[in-house]
Amino acid sequence: MRLFRLLPLALLAALVPTTAQAADVPSAKTLYADGPSGRYLVDGQWLFRLDAADQGVRRRFYRQSSTAGWSPVSVPSVWNVGDDSEASMRGSVGWYRKDFELPDKKAALEWAMRFESVNYRSRVYLNGREIGRNAGAYIPFTVRLKGLRKRGVNRLVVRVDSRRLPTDFPPSGLSSTGNATGGWFNYGGIQREVYLQKLDTVQFNTVRVLPRLSCASCPASVDFTLAMENVTGRSRSISVIAKYGSKRIGLGTRTIRAGQAEVFSRRLQLGRARLWSPKRPYLYPVKITVSSRGRTVGAYDLKSGVRSIKVSRGRLYLNGRPVNFRGVGVHEDTRTQGFAVGNAFREKPVNEARAVGATV
Repeated sequence: MRLFRLLPLALLAALVPTTAQAADVPSAKTLYADGPSGRYLVDGQWLFRLDAADQGVRRRFYRQSSTAGWSPVSVPSVWNVGDDSEASMRGSVGWYRKDFELPDKKAALEWAMRFESVNYRSRVYLNGREIGRNAGAYIPFTVRLKGLRKRGVNRLVVRVDSRRLPTDFPPSGLSSTGNATGGWFNYGGIQREVYLQKLDTVQFNTVRVLPRLSCASCPASVDFTLAMENVTGRSRSISVIAKYGSKRIGLGTRTIRAGQAEVFSRRLQLGRARLWSPKRPYLYPVKITVSSRGRTVGAYDLKSGVRSIKVSRGRLYLNGRPVNFRGVGVHEDTRTQGFAVGNAFREKPVNEARAVGATV
């Protein structure tokens, strides 16, 4: 005699742990042009859970497969938007999670994750293991994806701690009465977009393009400084070429050992240049191309303005002329998005500032 019966489907569903939705494949698009080639926007649905008691590391949130306790969000994200309480200003801990597959599964490629802004401390996990940390909300950072599955689903988990210290930038902390200090509101989260970055042979560790102009009628020059890292397992010959507007310059060829970085630097004589000013903000397009064995393995795009800025006897001189800047100061936040604002918001105060005659 059989002693078991078929359970109702609803009860079976309740007994099975919930798991994440199907993994996304990051899309080959960017929200701004400046930066390295090979970026893929990690958009779509993420998962989030608040960790006010700071128990997530002990409970191993970074290894969880169930979605119980996690809520769907989109990134950029601010978890305390609309919460003006003292506790909200003091900061907390939140966790973000994303399942993804690689858009290009070639075995020779390496990959990294680029975070445009996270407030404030980050611990990044991939497939259950910690792979990197960062502190600072205003400069992008990149984490190499160690332990990445070239085929199949990968799980990215990011622990974000928005509690601030007097040594942070800008400084904050708690007063003698336990109240949060600081001249802004402390929104926590992944506050700008995230990119999956394809690395073919090399990685851009540093890109510096510095125009030099001693006077408005003087010839201009441009200093290029790049730190290129070999991400492969053996030495590679690397060549770098740069274009500033229509002018082209070779930055040299070097053999870079596996896992090491080399600096490429050179000065380009630009001659008479179109100058940047608030009234005519001309920007030169800059393209840096990296090749190895005759094959392009990386590129970097940016825009650059040529101008002379000096201070003499308390006056500011732009391109040799005294200038008075008139402008407005606006915090980059809204009541509905916090710091996770988009370009539509950014364009609005800029256009309003121009309408009232401001130049800054």
